[in-house]
Amino acid sequence: MQTRTFQAKTVNEAIQLVKREMGPDAVILSIRTVRANGGRLTGTKMLEVTAGTQQPDKAAPAEAKVEAKTPQREKKVGIDDLYRELNSIKQRLHVIEDNLEDHPVSERLDNMLSDFGEIQRAVGSILVEQDRKAAAEEMLFEGDLNELYRRLCLSGVAEEFARELMRQTDERLAQRNLSPSMYGMEYLAGLLMEQVNINTPFQPSREQSIHMLVGPTGVGKTTTVAKLAAQQVFEFNRSVALLTVDTFRIGAIDQLRTYARILDVPLEVCMNNAEMVDAVRRHVDKDVLFVDTAGSSQKDAGMIGELAKVYNSGVPMDVHLILSATTTEGDLVDITDRYSVMPLNSMIVSKLDEANSFGSVFNLMKQTDLPCSYFTVGQNVPDDIEQATPERVADLLLSISAQ
Repeated sequence: MQTRTFQAKTVNEAIQLVKREMGPDAVILSIRTVRANGGRLTGTKMLEVTAGTQQPDKAAPAEAKVEAKTPQREKKVGIDDLYRELNSIKQRLHVIEDNLEDHPVSERLDNMLSDFGEIQRAVGSILVEQDRKAAAEEMLFEGDLNELYRRLCLSGVAEEFARELMRQTDERLAQRNLSPSMYGMEYLAGLLMEQVNINTPFQPSREQSIHMLVGPTGVGKTTTVAKLAAQQVFEFNRSVALLTVDTFRIGAIDQLRTYARILDVPLEVCMNNAEMVDAVRRHVDKDVLFVDTAGSSQKDAGMIGELAKVYNSGVPMDVHLILSATTTEGDLVDITDRYSVMPLNSMIVSKLDEANSFGSVFNLMKQTDLPCSYFTVGQNVPDDIEQATPERVADLLLSISAQ
């Protein structure tokens, strides 16, 4: 086995370095935190990753290749095994450190365990990407249809969905006696536009509407609330009030207060459900109320439970889940499942400008049938938001406008 050691600042950087230098078949043998350009305490903290591959070293001399016919097998420890091992060591170290003022050893292990979690997610994403590339290289359809199938796979569309889309496209073309090279793209785009579920919950209506935005930390809830409120004020000439139950982040309240001042709309900071109910009553004359909430990991069942209590406070409201387009497909499914303790009216996909592909979001739409209402494409308020449309989804998956 050929082994090499790399140093990088982040896990993703290390993974990409291993892939670039040793190929996609390389495996991680070990990882540790080291200090570069200095001593143990003063050097820059770096990750040192040792990776190996079964491919022979191109630079090795002929004699070495002969001797390498019967190499001693190198025992590889998987990431999961290392994770469990480090957890076990950490627990034992706590016994030793009970009488110490500082806990430097367990802190290092905490950092390493955190790094391993990041590595597992990164490796998982790489394996999914490799599977999709392999699927894209299969010749399942003839000529231009296979090129369209390949394009879907490379966009991140799940293989099962991509195959079914191409089967239906092929069937429709055959029924109409049309050439795939001439009309394959058009009919595939038409199928995509038929199969995505789009909702427009923020369109003007005669009755007051109340919308609560929920989602993980860092997806842009507060900024999205401001964008939606600005749209209602400037485009639809409707009266708006902003409410926030996010009392955990003072910065978020200050940010929302700034937006409220710019839009010239009232802001209510609600410390509990009773205050929120009172705030809704005070603004019964407003056309639209937007409720901002605290970000929560999908693993934090307690925090999601608190959001469910807000929903069940007796105030009729729609719930919109904000998801980042940069989130991995597995996490998107998990987040949606955890937040489904509340009836979800739509998903709002943020950070579309930062994502390399849209397939994972499309797969989520197919799996859950949760309609999509808006995309955000930047940080600028109120400009960087657009209503989701079937045409936009088809273009994101097929890159039609980029041709």
